[in-house]
Amino acid sequence: MPSVGDALFLGAFFLALRLRNGLLENDFTARHVLTGRFILSSHSIPHFDPFSYPVGASWTPHTWLLDVIFASVYRVAGFSGLLVISAACIALTLLLMFRFALHRGAHPLVVLGMVCLAAWVINSSAGAGPAIFALPFVLGFLVILDAFQRRANNHLRLLPAMMLIWVNLASGFIAGFALLAMYLAGALVVAAGSRDSARRQVNISKARTLAIVFAITVLASFINPSGPKILFSSARIAVNSGLTDHVLEWFSPDFHRNFLAEILLLAIIGVFITSRKRPDLFEAGLLLGTAATGLYASRFFLIFVVLVTPIAACLISTGSKALPARWPDVAVRFKGHLAKLSKRAVELEAHRNSHLFVWAILIIWGFMAVYANKTGQVHFTDRERERLTFPVDALQFAVANDLSGNMFNEEAWGGYIALKLFPAHKVFIDDRLDLSGGDRAKQYLKVTNVEVGYDRVLESNDVNWVLLKANRPLCRVLFLSGKWKLVFADGIADILVRNVPENESLIRKYFNVYFVPDGFLRVNEYYEDPAGTGLNVVPGPER
Repeated sequence: MPSVGDALFLGAFFLALRLRNGLLENDFTARHVLTGRFILSSHSIPHFDPFSYPVGASWTPHTWLLDVIFASVYRVAGFSGLLVISAACIALTLLLMFRFALHRGAHPLVVLGMVCLAAWVINSSAGAGPAIFALPFVLGFLVILDAFQRRANNHLRLLPAMMLIWVNLASGFIAGFALLAMYLAGALVVAAGSRDSARRQVNISKARTLAIVFAITVLASFINPSGPKILFSSARIAVNSGLTDHVLEWFSPDFHRNFLAEILLLAIIGVFITSRKRPDLFEAGLLLGTAATGLYASRFFLIFVVLVTPIAACLISTGSKALPARWPDVAVRFKGHLAKLSKRAVELEAHRNSHLFVWAILIIWGFMAVYANKTGQVHFTDRERERLTFPVDALQFAVANDLSGNMFNEEAWGGYIALKLFPAHKVFIDDRLDLSGGDRAKQYLKVTNVEVGYDRVLESNDVNWVLLKANRPLCRVLFLSGKWKLVFADGIADILVRNVPENESLIRKYFNVYFVPDGFLRVNEYYEDPAGTGLNVVPGPER
């Protein structure tokens, strides 16, 4: 019989699979696959950017280990395999949250409710990339530090080893240093405010141990392709307002689109305020620190969810034990049944170590992903949704018509385009907006915002064709200038080529293409054959 934790894991796993492309709608997933493929083929970690032009921009992928894993999985199982391992990572994180709260004495039903709400928030916010693979690590840091502070269970020696993997695998490793610093500062504060000399010595000893572990963990983080410079990579972006003002993950969370995140946030704050048990110094510091960073930038909000949700469940459980004793008989009996159920669930969870059923499900779904990739008969991902998210048909058109020269592309599609077209074509920009100190991102914004001098940027980069989201103002401006001609439009993407003699045959072939105003419509010439390989188009005069 599966335990509650097993059921939670499988429920979260299938929830992520049910949402399908929600994890794959970010183009950085494709870019990580491409980076891993490059590392595997070259047997080296690049120190320059090979995917965009001009080649030579300094860049080292600090998540190279995840890139290699992604590329290996993609080779045998495609995007379906990436979906399976990403869903498994989210489910593992939620299982760790559940067991952590249970270990601290929380009621299983309370924890289950809070973790299920967190599951919806994570699935609606996360993408298949380094951010979700950082969640088990940041939670693991909290579990080890909390056990050391409360019960003096010293597993701190695991933290440097975890950091060594984390810094080469996923993002957000600065959160590990922040947690260590918070518990170190908390131990010093408790020692300074304690009147009991024995307690003061205990906390001073803890602070000394934490300081040593902190130093070793920092040194462990230097073992990566970038060395110590990796500690400043995120800081450089954070202080560059020219980038953070335009990058979505640095915006505050959008509660209009993700109202469940707002509900969870308000519930957690309400629990901390109204709980009969006052949060201790570490719990209060955890709430304030993670809430401040999570509300500042959406990229940190999932860390807030993962770290604070188990603590809130513990506070709710503690408050429920202090409810008035004079209840109606029905309520008393119901409370007794819940207590028995809770005890049985905790015992089952404590003695269930094999999890054979869970492993069997994961293995079966892994084989199904491989089968789906090889045969195409099982679809883990929504093919039509992929077409509505990425320029699938536009790239088929570009390949079929052998478009040449430098391309100016949509930033949100950069990784996907590079995965499909590299090495034949290099992209102008992708999600790595900090390349060249952010200069390329500034050029991109100047062009897409049609600022003064945008045309000089296109000319200086010798751009021959443009691939952007349908009906961008830039597409209309280029079209009306007469210097560019529209050759592809399907309501998802527009392709324009420079009006020069080298492109004359392509322009004459697709002279009757017009902008499509609705993303669900298709120009009739491309509905049956989006690549344009079998069109019976009569050449006509230039527009």
